[in-house]
Amino acid sequence: MNRQIANEEKKVIPHKLFIVFLLISGLVAGIVNVFLIPPFQNPDEIQHFLYSARFAFDKPHMKAIESRVFEILKQTRWFHFVGIGPGWEKMETLSQVSFVF
Repeated sequence: MNRQIANEEKKVIPHKLFIVFLLISGLVAGIVNVFLIPPFQNPDEIQHFLYSARFAFDKPHMKAIESRVFEILKQTRWFHFVGIGPGWEKMETLSQVSFVF
């Protein structure tokens, strides 16, 4: 009887190790992607980010978040990347970008 229990425990261990391996490899892959893929890579990423941020933060924080996002977009020349012509350098708020809101 004790041998059966010991054998069953030995069979379970590889499954647990495999699950732990999957979790660790998924975590490592996620962390690597955070550093390899730049933020706001696609034109609609701003909408997704700001939509979720509106649920997480109140209005005073949202103004600060929107201004910081706008600074990042200007620094990385995101407007040029998505095809907005000349004049984006003079924009002061995200609401001036027609397709963001």
